[in-house]
Amino acid sequence: MVPNLEFVEVPGQHGLHPFWLAKELWRLDPERAFQTVLLPGPQHEWAGPRRNYYLHDRTDRARAYELILREGNPSDLLDYIDGALLVDIWKELHLPDPIRRAWQPLIRKALPTRRRRRASDWKGNGPHGALIRLRPSERAKHLQLTDEDAPDEPNG
Repeated sequence: MVPNLEFVEVPGQHGLHPFWLAKELWRLDPERAFQTVLLPGPQHEWAGPRRNYYLHDRTDRARAYELILREGNPSDLLDYIDGALLVDIWKELHLPDPIRRAWQPLIRKALPTRRRRRASDWKGNGPHGALIRLRPSERAKHLQLTDEDAPDEPNG
């Protein structure tokens, strides 16, 4: 089952024409995600010359995604952009600031959250950063310890 994806047209600002923003990311099947596409197609009136984009090539995929995010309608987005691949190359895309700001929350939501280490999570024998001061051979040995091998912590 494919979710019913919704798109919002974002008004143009600062000389940028309106663009489309999805409310969630989606996936394409691999064959479509890595296909060769001719953009802009005959049905498009986008700026720029027509050319083939090889979506299996990371650099070409980035250039195609930039063009589609700037110029495409919801149908183009759904046809050519894969959400996971978009997240993967997001930092490499050259996009106008309004488009980047609009899509950024979706990208951030798709990324795994990194939990910050709390002081209570520390299982070392010294202050935070003590492991850095060890010689490389001692640091490697310390990092290989399992919970069973680790020295007992005082109960507190």
